[in-house]
Amino acid sequence: MGRANPSNIANQAGNGNFFTGHFNYNNMNYDPYLSGYAFIIWTKVPNWLGDAENGGIFESAGTEHFKNLTQKNFKSLGGLSSITLETGTTTHGFAGNEKSHAQSISKANTEFTLSHQEFSGSPITRYYQNWVGMVRDPETGIAVYPKKYDLDYNQNNHTGELLYVVTRPDANNFENGQNIEFASYWTQVMPTIYPLDHYNFDEGTHDTTQIEQTFAGNFHTSPKIYEFAAEHMDKVYDFQGMDNYDPEGGPEAPNPHTIQGAEGDTL
Repeated sequence: MGRANPSNIANQAGNGNFFTGHFNYNNMNYDPYLSGYAFIIWTKVPNWLGDAENGGIFESAGTEHFKNLTQKNFKSLGGLSSITLETGTTTHGFAGNEKSHAQSISKANTEFTLSHQEFSGSPITRYYQNWVGMVRDPETGIAVYPKKYDLDYNQNNHTGELLYVVTRPDANNFENGQNIEFASYWTQVMPTIYPLDHYNFDEGTHDTTQIEQTFAGNFHTSPKIYEFAAEHMDKVYDFQGMDNYDPEGGPEAPNPHTIQGAEGDTL
């Protein structure tokens, strides 16, 4: 269940300079794990999510517009929890001493949250409202997308799939996946909140707003997912460093109201 292409940590650990009372400053084989470098990729969302009638202001935007607004405007992922091996006990002897044995395990992690910076015009809010509302209309309690789009009602037509990747600080170095610390994949993903609470009002308060959306899905992690992540990350994320700036045509952030979802859009 680990990474597909592990580093040479296993070989380095026996070099005689690992945890010998102090760091070997002449030969530091290890760096501390640093958080704060993570990415998401929507590999599948419902086809009808990009309908202009649903997004309102996003005429002909398509599903790529939703992906760009949420992937490249990704603030946090929460809800991952460690997997626990449940144990049982049997007693023995007159003292009734206990002996533990493996009993069961569950991978859990069926719920997670994503947060994004919201923009004026509420584009992300509208997408999530329509995703939830098409699966279950809040007024009638029925699924409305099958009739509207002539589709069967089943999970394949109203759920998505999401790749989550945590990297080292060399976040653009995806060759062979050596920079990947962790990768997971959720299938049958759907949002569970019709967001409204950020529209509450407090006099004198003028804050920027982050959307926090809760999802349900099926969690997976495996060496194949690490390989999949290494193959797909640089197809979505393009890093423009200081040396890449061109005063005659430098990268510009798109207007979230006019972005058309073409491949290569960046935020």
